[in-house]
Amino acid sequence: MEDLIAQTLFALFCFVLTQIC
Repeated sequence: MEDLIAQTLFALFCFVLTQIC
């Protein structure tokens, strides 16, 4: 379960960085 959450957070983090950059 933790792995799925970590992967989701990582994906959202990358998405936010893409929007900022």
